[in-house]
Amino acid sequence: MIYKYPLTSFPESITKLKSIETINFSSTELESLPESIGNLAHLKMLAVDNGKISTLPDSLKNLKSIKTLMLQNNKFTQLPGVVTELESLENLFISSNQLTSLPETFGRLKSLKELNLSWNNITSLPNSIGYLSSLEKIILSKNQLSEIPESIGKISTLKEMWLHENNLESLPESISELESLKSLQIDGNPIHDNPSSKVERILKVLRKKGVEID
Repeated sequence: MIYKYPLTSFPESITKLKSIETINFSSTELESLPESIGNLAHLKMLAVDNGKISTLPDSLKNLKSIKTLMLQNNKFTQLPGVVTELESLENLFISSNQLTSLPETFGRLKSLKELNLSWNNITSLPNSIGYLSSLEKIILSKNQLSEIPESIGKISTLKEMWLHENNLESLPESISELESLKSLQIDGNPIHDNPSSKVERILKVLRKKGVEID
């Protein structure tokens, strides 16, 4: 089900469609989601991009089948805690909001494979990010990050890291231990234009492993 016309409230009638698997409300003016959204037990994909949403109902945790959640270009200043209770979630896209941090509970998302947090105001990442044991791609471009936690090195599945246009002056030693890493994007950071000897050493190790660095 796809809606692309102005819509400020979520039609309650949709939450009665128990077997629905996909809802796309992108390019609407949606301001909120109803508690009854939690009744959609078979929902696999929910897209509410380009709206005015700043919070999510607690009932969202009842979406046991949800695989993809798209919340891009809304009004979130913090990630609703209920998102970290979506154990089946594989793809989370929440770029172009006003996030400044992530909760420590973020590490609960064990099934997460792709994470897009670009175009926010995030200044730091929780250590629990290292518990995202299925993560393959993380996009953190256009934030305010000054460092990446050492725990990132625990994500053995990680293939792509997009870190460009931040305030990074260093990289964690553990990044060289990411055995699946294929691509590291760091342009637009101090470490790209004026790397320290530590960063140069880490990048040398990664290049020897065949990691593409830009």
